Amino acid sequence: MGAAQVPSPRTDCGSGLDNLLKCLDMFDEPELAAARSVRAAWRADEEIWARAALSRWEHGRSLVDVLRDSMHRGDTVAIGFPSCTFTGPLTAVGRDVARITTPAGGVDVRIDPAMPAVVRVVHAAKGGGGRGDDTVITFVARLRQLEGTTVRLGVGAGDEVTGVLGLGRDHVTVVEGDGVRAYVPTASVRWLRPDDDD
Repeated sequence: MGAAQVPSPRTDCGSGLDNLLKCLDMFDEPELAAARSVRAAWRADEEIWARAALSRWEHGRSLVDVLRDSMHRGDTVAIGFPSCTFTGPLTAVGRDVARITTPAGGVDVRIDPAMPAVVRVVHAAKGGGGRGDDTVITFVARLRQLEGTTVRLGVGAGDEVTGVLGLGRDHVTVVEGDGVRAYVPTASVRWLRPDDDD
């Protein structure tokens, strides 16, 4: 007895379900319609799951996460307070601080849920970006780095204080040019810039 004859396939479609679904010559018209229906249902299901995953990811992000992503991409952002706006690329993002590089110099902005500011991406970068300066960790640490130097502080809803910076337990002191000493609660300081950046 000879070996049984195996019928040859109608076309060479490769292997796997995906290749089988793509191979139109393998199906009669009713089977083809069923395969299209299965593929459409699979795509719709995947789209629903992808949208749900994106939504969950976006709901879990903090403003610091958003700023860090903008820094890594190299976006130009504008951080607008009631009295001023700083525009430029972000060069550092820490736990509660972001450094933005403006034409007038670097500005360290305190990032917290109560900050009276609007952040806008004014130019989405197509390339560039970077990891940022990892020495900028917290806003208070940045204040400590600049203690004893002349700084400009953005305070509250729009005031600015300029002078030599000192730190207390829950406040900063600023000795202004005329010798007047100002005391500002640390939580009220919204941004800070070394005054020699002018």
